[in-house]
Amino acid sequence: MAINQVSRRRRRGNLQVRDSKVLDSGRFPHRLSLYNTPPNDEVSLEEFESSGYDRLRLLKAVEQARLCHPKRGPQYFKEIKKACDKYMPLGDSGARNAADVYEERRKDHLSHFVLRLAYCRSEELRRWFLQQEVELFRCRFENESINDFLNAIQNLKYDKMSDEEKRELESQLKDCGFNLSIETVRETAYYKLPFKRALELVRQRKVLLKGGMAYVPEQELLSIICSSFRQRLSLALTHACKALPALEEDERLDPILRTMSKNDLADEQQLQNRTGVVHPSDLDELSNTVMPLCMRNLHVNFKADHHLKHWGRLQYGLFLKGIGVMLEDAINYWRSEFTQKMAMDKFDREHVYTLRHMYGKEGKRTNYTPYSCVKIITGQAPGTGDHHGCPFKHFDGSHLVKELKSTKVPNPAIQEILKLVKDQHFQVACSRYFAYKIGPLPENVDVPLINHPNGYFTKAIELNNFKAGIVNAGASTVKSESLPINE
Repeated sequence: MAINQVSRRRRRGNLQVRDSKVLDSGRFPHRLSLYNTPPNDEVSLEEFESSGYDRLRLLKAVEQARLCHPKRGPQYFKEIKKACDKYMPLGDSGARNAADVYEERRKDHLSHFVLRLAYCRSEELRRWFLQQEVELFRCRFENESINDFLNAIQNLKYDKMSDEEKRELESQLKDCGFNLSIETVRETAYYKLPFKRALELVRQRKVLLKGGMAYVPEQELLSIICSSFRQRLSLALTHACKALPALEEDERLDPILRTMSKNDLADEQQLQNRTGVVHPSDLDELSNTVMPLCMRNLHVNFKADHHLKHWGRLQYGLFLKGIGVMLEDAINYWRSEFTQKMAMDKFDREHVYTLRHMYGKEGKRTNYTPYSCVKIITGQAPGTGDHHGCPFKHFDGSHLVKELKSTKVPNPAIQEILKLVKDQHFQVACSRYFAYKIGPLPENVDVPLINHPNGYFTKAIELNNFKAGIVNAGASTVKSESLPINE
């Protein structure tokens, strides 16, 4: 997408569609797309941003469904379809208005490239985006005709076997895969493609190999198409990352994309100020019951060392602010710990200003929000003596096992969490930790996907009905910016 094609306003009438033939002209020939060609429309900043956030909400819903339904049963596809209909509908052309169909496909196309720009910045972001996009593509394909898709998308050259060729090879096709009957082979469509494109199926001995070609049954072709989509998108993300320096010069787009890449939409759930009060005297008990592992780790080490370094102070301090610790209580709490190793006047001189700054009482008087999971995972990695960060991302295996055992997580659950961590599903691992730590969830309540430490805390309070009346949700949404460094 060319930078100069993003404008303050969208020209009226430049995207009107009066004939359904436009849908078949090559731009959006099918409901689904491999997103090979960037959009070349003039796009308003408002549309650029809103379409990106709608797709982000959809991808978050895909991630949530994967967590709640790991076996991908009917309910899994139902939830994703509901999210698609809400945020990114892609109706059939049929008798529908051609302009509406065109706009739906155009929004899907544009939003993909917006998030591609936002999520190409780091390996972690690329991996997350790639995983959700491939899963979304796979789910959308569930009720599609593979033959129609291949006919519409010219980039995929998979030749369908002729009836004559299939009759010649039907005995060999019968013996591939699961010992199919001759009748099943005759009723199944087969596609012929270079064997290198079907290596996973070759490994599983599900396809016939002959003359360097793999003969793939139609029901197995989706995995190959998804693999091709993954490879193309992975390469495209790498290219997009290399082009970022030019994009960062644009003062309109760069702030939007940076915010989008760090935004886990937790503000729609519980990223709010609180009118209730949590007193520091409650924190020891709260750390053992309803705090996420990252904040428990910070709390325990703060109490043991009577000190936290800069990034730990920000991560923990903003979390405490978010759960309802008032400014004066926060100052007294930090002072009571720090002054066990330093003079009171030194603490007041070096740290009170930063605490007041967190609460919007100094500097630009910005009301800062707590750090999200994405910000913690992709932010400054902890060094020697640091305790900030995400335990599932930054702890080594033995350290993580020790911490999980200290919170009385059972051994089978620890092994499940370690596997998720190994696969770099850090937020999913935290969600499983939540499920085991909080205990059996109420009926009809799914395991929440943890996007934010404060969201974890709030959900745990709700489910445990812990100390009713301590925490009450407020209403004002606040802005997150950088805080002054005071080491």
